Amino acid sequence: MSRREELIRMRAAFRAITRDLVEEVITIAHRENERGARGTASRGKVRQAATATYVGRITLMTVAAFINSLSEKEQAELAALMVLGREPHSLRAWDVEAAADPASWTCDLGQYLASKGGLARYLQEGMRVIGM
Repeated sequence: MSRREELIRMRAAFRAITRDLVEEVITIAHRENERGARGTASRGKVRQAATATYVGRITLMTVAAFINSLSEKEQAELAALMVLGREPHSLRAWDVEAAADPASWTCDLGQYLASKGGLARYLQEGMRVIGM
């Protein structure tokens, strides 16, 4: 199978999520990361570390809560898109199809995705790879 055929097959795995939905997740992740960065600026080192931990948890919870509000299929496809964006050249169509299946995930996808520091970047790259 050619790479072009692989990409067409990968794109077909994404039926539940839309570009708008992915961009909304990206926006929330960026906003929460910025909020975390502002919340820890100009504090003493000990207080800054404690504040960073607290703000980090709030950020994680906000992103996770939004992702958990999506359907299982949307969550699985978002996770597959993140994986594709993280490793665009090493994945095959069947990897993406398997990842887009909700039954293939046994963890809390909201928490899993929110814990990825490069979530927004990975989603953007995944969208670019499949032409979304």
